[in-house]
Amino acid sequence: MRFFVIILSLAVLGHSFAQIDSTAYYTNDTVIPQEEFPHCLGLNITPLVTSIVGNDSKDIKLSAIYKYNLGEKNLRVSINNVTQSNILPFNYFKIVNSTDTSYDARFFNNSYKTFDIRFGFEELKGYRFSRLHVGADVIIGYGEYNQSYFSRNYLKDSSNTYRLNGDIPTFDIGRTEGKYLDLGLDVSFGFDWFMSDHFLFTFQLTPQFNYFILTSSILEDPLEELPEPKNFPEFKIGLFDVYLVYKF
Repeated sequence: MRFFVIILSLAVLGHSFAQIDSTAYYTNDTVIPQEEFPHCLGLNITPLVTSIVGNDSKDIKLSAIYKYNLGEKNLRVSINNVTQSNILPFNYFKIVNSTDTSYDARFFNNSYKTFDIRFGFEELKGYRFSRLHVGADVIIGYGEYNQSYFSRNYLKDSSNTYRLNGDIPTFDIGRTEGKYLDLGLDVSFGFDWFMSDHFLFTFQLTPQFNYFILTSSILEDPLEELPEPKNFPEFKIGLFDVYLVYKF
C-alpha cells in the first residue's frame, strides 16, 4: 500500500509543476510529436539506494531498460535479474526433539532467482517537468527455486541458557531444487521526474503474473519435509524500483 501512496504523492506533485508551466499541456486531440531525444537507457539503482539507507536486505533486483519514444508511447525492452531469499539468520525453525538439558532444532530456508527479458510498451501522460505512464510487458526467462533444511543440537549451560552444541555436527540435511522456464505478463505504474533534458528518475511499481514450467529438478529429502518441484503459477505485487535514465 505504501508504494501506491508514494506514486500518488509524486503524481500530485508532478501535476502541481505542470500547473506552473501552461505550455506543458496537451489536449486529447493533440498528436504528440516524437521527443527530441527519443532513446532512453535506464539502470535500476534501487539496490544502491537501499544500501545507502542501511537496509540489509538480501532481496536484490538488478535490471536495465531501453525505451524508444513514439510520441505518446514508448516501446521498451528490459533485462532483469531478481534474487530473493530467506537465509541466515533463520526465523523459521521447529523443535523436533527435547530432553531436560538439550533439544534438536530443524531450520528451514528458501531462495529463488529469476533472469528474464521483457518486451512491451507504455502510454505516457506528460508534462514538462514530470509525467505518468502505464505499461505492459511480455516476460520470458529462467527461474530457479531452492528449499533446504538441517538440524542442530543445543545444550543448556550452567546459566540455564541453551547454546549450540559444537560437539555434534549439523545433521538431518535435505534439499530440493527446481529449474524452470518462466513465462508471464506484467503491468507497470510509473512516474518520471525530469532532472534535465537528458536525465530523469523513474519510480515504478510492476505487478506481474508468471507461470513456471519445470525443466529439471533435484530432490534429496530423507525426512520428507519438502514439496516435490512441479509447475506452478505465481502472482507478485512487484518490487518498487527507482531507475536513473539517460535520454539521447
